[in-house]
Amino acid sequence: MTATYPQLLKQFNGQYRRMFGELLAGRAPLAFNCTAGKDRTGVAAALVLTALDVPRETVIQDYLLTNRYFDPRKV
Repeated sequence: MTATYPQLLKQFNGQYRRMFGELLAGRAPLAFNCTAGKDRTGVAAALVLTALDVPRETVIQDYLLTNRYFDPRKV
């Protein structure tokens, strides 16, 4: 995963830019998701939280909630 996450930033750069463009244009609330709802969505949420100056530890804790609530059998 350590190799995958930087690639997500490159691969989905356009989508993340669009998301921020929508937010900066005041089109909020904004819903975003991906097929499994973990990696691309988790990165998007982490980017938004980071842009809002949420402490890194809180961003990590928020992401790790996926491990508690995500059920891959329901995908």
